[in-house]
Amino acid sequence: MGRERRMIRDWLKIGALCLAAIALCHSGSEAASANREKVLIGFRKTPNVAAVRAVGGRVEYVYGLVPAVAARVPRSMVSVLRRQPGVLYVEPDYPVYATGSRVAPEYRRLQDSGALLPLFDPGVEILPWGVVRIGAPSVWLGTPDGPPPNMGESIKVGIIDTGIDYTHPDLAENYVLGYDFVNKDWDPLDDNGHGTHVAGIIAAVDDGPNWGGANTDGVPRIELYIAKSLDREGVGHMSDIVAALDVAADYDVDIVNMSLGSPFVSRTLRRACDTAYRSGVLLVAAAGNEGLSWLDVPARYSSVIAVGATDEADRRASFSNYASKLELCAPGVGVLSVMPDHPVRLNESPYGYHQLYDYLSGTSMACPHVTGAAALVWAAHGEWSHAQVRSQLTATAKDLGAPGRDKYFGHGIVDAAAAAMGSVE
Repeated sequence: MGRERRMIRDWLKIGALCLAAIALCHSGSEAASANREKVLIGFRKTPNVAAVRAVGGRVEYVYGLVPAVAARVPRSMVSVLRRQPGVLYVEPDYPVYATGSRVAPEYRRLQDSGALLPLFDPGVEILPWGVVRIGAPSVWLGTPDGPPPNMGESIKVGIIDTGIDYTHPDLAENYVLGYDFVNKDWDPLDDNGHGTHVAGIIAAVDDGPNWGGANTDGVPRIELYIAKSLDREGVGHMSDIVAALDVAADYDVDIVNMSLGSPFVSRTLRRACDTAYRSGVLLVAAAGNEGLSWLDVPARYSSVIAVGATDEADRRASFSNYASKLELCAPGVGVLSVMPDHPVRLNESPYGYHQLYDYLSGTSMACPHVTGAAALVWAAHGEWSHAQVRSQLTATAKDLGAPGRDKYFGHGIVDAAAAAMGSVE
């Protein structure tokens, strides 16, 4: 019970952020509200809330991670705000998108026999190909003469996404706590499906025995902290992503998974990522699904591990973005994971995914493979820093494509077994 009390105590402090952040400092008419612009305001030093109020702005978040606030400001006053004392910049509160929910379900695989895999029978356990491909089961099981079983215990993973189905039988045991930054409440229940699928790749409990695999009963044991920052359509704003990072950095989350992205550059998000990383948080983000030679934000930032997607033949997925800053790749095509056990957006047209379990594709699915591998490395080397974990992941990745690091695969496909069970590089 001590562990639970400590976690609840820490995460109840989120309330301080949210209560102080949602400062409704201006009461205007509905017409005035319609003319407000969502902005992020960076300051040279301490955030000057009074400067925002002076132009009729309504503050929504006051961040601790960076000297910035999120606010709604009358459009006619944005230029005035830029000239207020201490203001460094004012930028739009750009949209952010789930990098996987828009991929059509065309990759549902068949067994060799040609029959559809029994996805919807809770009594059947299947080790997804991606989990097997990165060698996670061998880390869970350990070896008689080598490293002991490693279930990722005590590692805190934050997932910034559409929420989670914390009642799902494969997730309930590893779910700890979460917050809904979209609706500003303590219920991060997933109404899209994307976040639940991502969480399952990282920490769905395998109850064994498995179809076509070893008995890895009861693993992994990674602790899940959920920030619902994307809405039912898989869309959010930079302000909510920064708020989630703020909490993660303050309350000792080890790794943050961001299976999301945006084409818009944000100074506030970049400062938040850089500061969170300096504070010891390992950040992992999806490269993006446009198939273009660039990386989505925040994956393009140097403080974030950028992850591309591969298929079962270790080929780059056609939709996976690429660039010289790509760091790692991981399975991202036809990835089996859990889905909410209640109706969500991804069950509807044009998606048509099933409840409980289904296959999704995207760099969103590749990203949590790297996050899960990082958790196993950190659990094996608890004394390491986040920078050492990151270095181990890149040093032990299986090289693909051109020799050495390249823009299509980065350092190669993540290898959890080599990284967690191998020697220090």
